[in-house]
Amino acid sequence: MCLALLISVIASSDTIQASSGSTEEGYSWFVVLPGDAKKAALMQKQLEKGKTPVEMGLTSVKTEKQPLRSLSDIQKEDAKAQQTYDVKVDPPVQINKKWAPPRFQYDYISKQECLDNIEKSERDEGWIKNHYAWCRSKIVSYGWVKGKWPFRTVYGVEYRITEIGYGTNSQDKNKKEREVNFDYYIDDIYTTHSMLNGAKLKVDINCNALVHAEDCKESRSTPAIERTISKWKTNNFGTKKLYSTPPPKTDSNPEQIGYMEFFTHQVMNPPRFPTRTVDSPKQEVRWDSADYMIVINPNQTFYNAGIFSNVKPVIHFSYNNPSVMKEQALHIKDALEQPEKTYPYPGMGKTIPSTLTRLKDKELIRKNRKKSQRTCKRLAEAGTIPKPANSECDEFPFASTNEGSYTGSVYNVSVRYIDKDSNQAGGAWLGAWYAYDRILDGDAFDVEVEAPEKIATIRSEGQPQDGQDNRSSDNFTIGNIPPYATKLQWKIVDGPKDTKFDVMKDISFGVDETIFYDLTDGSETEIEKSEDFYIARPENTGGESFTVEVYAIP
Repeated sequence: MCLALLISVIASSDTIQASSGSTEEGYSWFVVLPGDAKKAALMQKQLEKGKTPVEMGLTSVKTEKQPLRSLSDIQKEDAKAQQTYDVKVDPPVQINKKWAPPRFQYDYISKQECLDNIEKSERDEGWIKNHYAWCRSKIVSYGWVKGKWPFRTVYGVEYRITEIGYGTNSQDKNKKEREVNFDYYIDDIYTTHSMLNGAKLKVDINCNALVHAEDCKESRSTPAIERTISKWKTNNFGTKKLYSTPPPKTDSNPEQIGYMEFFTHQVMNPPRFPTRTVDSPKQEVRWDSADYMIVINPNQTFYNAGIFSNVKPVIHFSYNNPSVMKEQALHIKDALEQPEKTYPYPGMGKTIPSTLTRLKDKELIRKNRKKSQRTCKRLAEAGTIPKPANSECDEFPFASTNEGSYTGSVYNVSVRYIDKDSNQAGGAWLGAWYAYDRILDGDAFDVEVEAPEKIATIRSEGQPQDGQDNRSSDNFTIGNIPPYATKLQWKIVDGPKDTKFDVMKDISFGVDETIFYDLTDGSETEIEKSEDFYIARPENTGGESFTVEVYAIP
């Protein structure tokens, strides 16, 4: 096996980092780039001729501490996060005739889940599953050559390091420290020589304060771990705790926000060969001790937290989970997809944002809500929108965001009356999520709706087409399925409602296959994809044509 010339985490198949050995001792580095042997051989020759890794753009410089920065600058960087994650919160439940959110629970990452997802993330800083779950897994190689061809000997150590981070959202009022914890694993270890089993590998997760000096503290209970390669093979696990002490609360920083960056520091100390170190790319943690992370019914207060903040949440309002939120979900869906048809002020050019920012000011939230309610009342009295019994005025964007009808613009808001239970269930659920996911004043998030989405429309004759035994329609495609969909629903929207039909797949140079049997109006099926479906064997049509719409449903 040929080891890559690395004293670092490999960033990708064509990116390497390296550090040269001492030519006086007769050592030279070798380079292997997976999938690029020509480039590797060229680098190898340059190194053997005395070129340094720095000159070649291959850096393995130890991470240096950076000076403290302003909070506003780092928050602006956080706000530009490109990576998103889908929020996972259980639906609200009814308790004593009132809708209440579920209790808070973490959605951490398992080791296998990390390995399954890390390549998809395409981020050398690691994969963020949510605000409380981060991981990274990379191959690290350390190699050197003694002697010259044909009498040279290749020495090397290679291993995989997997790190998993756990954010916190503390409900302990007496615990002032904000903390994050890490597990790490050293496995898939390979050595070219038995002597290297005695090489010592030291691993630690270090941090740098970014805003306040107290943003970065390392727990004495989880020091760096140094083991020989042989011992890492039998005990491959380590842990680390990093924490922060809150700064004083001020008018400019009432949430006592701080930031730190963390990185993995590794030291390879082999017998008879040079010691080498490597630091991984940095990732950030945000600390806060906001005093408004409160959930009512069930009563929960979250006093301080450490989260992986360089990511934007996407909260999904579901059409049928639970079904009580159906009307609110449909309102949001209409507002986002057909803003020109919403009230007040319908018309072409109207836009309603899907990215919102939280607003915590209770007085401004009240003003947003009051303005929307006055608008609903005015439109209902004019007969523009209906006001069913047991309904309340619903608005999107939400009153608890800066994009609401008072703090934003009433021209970019949608209002309508929806079922009272739907409005209250959705409001309780959203308010709880703010506390659960640690959404601070001004934090951005995206809103999406998990609702039925029409993916196909097919016109069929009332009997098989001329010259056909089964086919009664042209081919149609089912392919663009939203990720939240779990089934297909078939609706007859024009023609005899008692129609029954099959769906077949057109197979070139073969016998066509029946995919779904005996479908009627409202039938639900498993999801199947193809460009070559068609309606077949219609019954109960009286010879009349009919139209079928296909929906992807949650």
